[in-house]
Amino acid sequence: MSSTTQNNGLGKDYNLSQIVALAFTYRHILEACQWFPALTILAPIGLKVVFFLADGLTRNHSFITVVSTVCVTILFRRMTRSFAPSAKQAEEDLDRYKLRIPFGVFTLITLIVRFIIVRFEESLGWANSLTWSPSFSFGVAVQLALGMLFLGISVIFQYIGPASVVRCSSSPLFENPVSGWIKAAGVNLQHSPAAFADFMSKPSEINASSTGWSFANNARRLQRPTLWATAQQLLASIIIGTMVAYTCAVPLFSKWFPSGSPSTIVASCIFAVVINLLSRLDGVAHEISPYRHRFGARSDRGLFGELSLSNPSFIIIACVVVPILSLLSSFGSREPNTGTFSSFMACPVTTWLIIFYLNFVDEELRKALCATPINMKRTVDEISGEEGMQTYLDVTMCSILHSDLALVEQLSAIGKVRLLSLDREERVLNEEAMKSMANNLLQKTSGDENGAHLEEDIFRLSILSSLGGSGRGGGPPFDDAGKHHLQNIRLWVPPPKTEQDGVSRNEISPVPLVRALCALGGGFGEALTMCSSQPTSSPIFPWSLPPGALVQSEYSIRAAARCIVCSLVNSAQCRTDWRSSHLSMMIPVFLNSACRLQTGAVRYVERKRAFKQAIATKKKVKSKALAVGLEAPFNPDQDRHLLQTESPELLPVYNACNSSASMILEQLYSLDGGKYHGLRLEGVTQRWVKHLTDIIGSMTNQSTNGIMPAAY
Repeated sequence: MSSTTQNNGLGKDYNLSQIVALAFTYRHILEACQWFPALTILAPIGLKVVFFLADGLTRNHSFITVVSTVCVTILFRRMTRSFAPSAKQAEEDLDRYKLRIPFGVFTLITLIVRFIIVRFEESLGWANSLTWSPSFSFGVAVQLALGMLFLGISVIFQYIGPASVVRCSSSPLFENPVSGWIKAAGVNLQHSPAAFADFMSKPSEINASSTGWSFANNARRLQRPTLWATAQQLLASIIIGTMVAYTCAVPLFSKWFPSGSPSTIVASCIFAVVINLLSRLDGVAHEISPYRHRFGARSDRGLFGELSLSNPSFIIIACVVVPILSLLSSFGSREPNTGTFSSFMACPVTTWLIIFYLNFVDEELRKALCATPINMKRTVDEISGEEGMQTYLDVTMCSILHSDLALVEQLSAIGKVRLLSLDREERVLNEEAMKSMANNLLQKTSGDENGAHLEEDIFRLSILSSLGGSGRGGGPPFDDAGKHHLQNIRLWVPPPKTEQDGVSRNEISPVPLVRALCALGGGFGEALTMCSSQPTSSPIFPWSLPPGALVQSEYSIRAAARCIVCSLVNSAQCRTDWRSSHLSMMIPVFLNSACRLQTGAVRYVERKRAFKQAIATKKKVKSKALAVGLEAPFNPDQDRHLLQTESPELLPVYNACNSSASMILEQLYSLDGGKYHGLRLEGVTQRWVKHLTDIIGSMTNQSTNGIMPAAY
């Protein structure tokens, strides 16, 4: 369905949502790319000030003092993580003493250098042997800053613009026609020559247009960037590599390696920028992974390991390609005797530095885009210039529902005359919303999406992360949430009014927000079910799930559950009747959406496994045998094992559905004595909730009897 043909009176909110998304994303991109050139220009002055002060304390041994302080601090932090009782305790201690640790290490190193190393040098007659300090002129700093600026522009061009290749896709992605045809041809050739000959007579069977689905006309629904976008990126990389060479690399290396060949350095710059781009187009490297790139996610791989993981060709280039290229290019130097060595040194050094800087900037930029805003409403107010919860609700609804203005208006309606019971009508509305969202995720064409893509996906991710992200410090029953997550939740579900408030803090109803969150999570599950039941004659499984889509579905379910639980906790009347909560009618809707997401994940993995087994046994997949629906047998243990072995990336989504539903059911258990009166469910949702309530009841009985309960 088209989301832009009719605005239904919400065009202003749609435009505002796009403006906020653009400003929110571009602010992070520009900030991440301008810091390093700016710091480089200020480096000469900063180094002189730092080393001047340190020289006075260490008797001209400032450089060795600073380097030792950095190394010992890093070593101390690593040892703290290794010997701490738990990872959580280690992070809390390091965060508590993040300033005291480097200051204490610096003080200790300064005393050691001044009273031990200096005297040891004097006793051996080695005075001033360790007093060297680095310094470079302002002109060199400007040249380096220009090079960094141009390299930053190359990174920005990959993120924004019509030819951008970096994504944070929020929907299942279909195989590109060309690569899909090549894979299908390989599978048929592996089966038999007859199957390959039959496939070659029908070369268009992998094309999405043969299915009748309109995502064939939308490049943003394909797994890899188009050839046209790749060609534009390659041209931009060549131009930027040349500019970096003549503004930075050639002037600097001509001073350090005067006998080297300038053409070698130019070729190295172009080669480094181009090969970095091509490595980003390999597999899903162009997809932003919020799980890995969010701030606060610790890694034992270190900086070099992170860059190697994000760019697998980095190690290959550093170990094999660059030395060979430098040897071949060194024979064209102006002075063969000394020029060969100069070119051999300049080529790999230039390539390594450029690739390292491009990867470093890209990693920092992805972390900045995946960071959770502390106060999302304040961020939206600053960008939009408008305050008030109604504006915040409109922008949030447009973002969560993918700017489907008809769906936004439908889910925002409050207080209309109802023909059915309240909970029944909410379930009917939820079913319609999930189907509409699934169609939006799978069948939007390029004409439906004339606006920004990465920008809206990043903004949607930030909104969902501010409500449903994981953290610590929230306290029961929000043990998996951080304090800032609860602050954002309480903007929508505030505590009850007190006499000191004067006016109520409930400016708007949180019902539309919870409806939208359930529609997004359940709609993604419905989309997975549609992918698993789609008939196809292709021998390969044409779908893939980007990490951004998985994170958004997980966060949407968590956010909806937190809103509902917060409503139950805040209301004093819920202690006698949980149905008195103003979000009580959303509990069956949430459980239905979470079950739809969980079931869709299982059906998707079953379909994927069937294709994998068919390729291994050299048999053709039968579409009818795979046309599974929502009424498949319910087996939680088997489903969890299936996800662990076949698609572990879907396991966090599966677990989030269980933990979020259990959080609500535990709250109802404590309020209703385990009876769950008024909770009307049907089909597989009823069986799933019955399974969870049995576990909750068993764990409660074990706790009452003094037995340590087992984990879910």
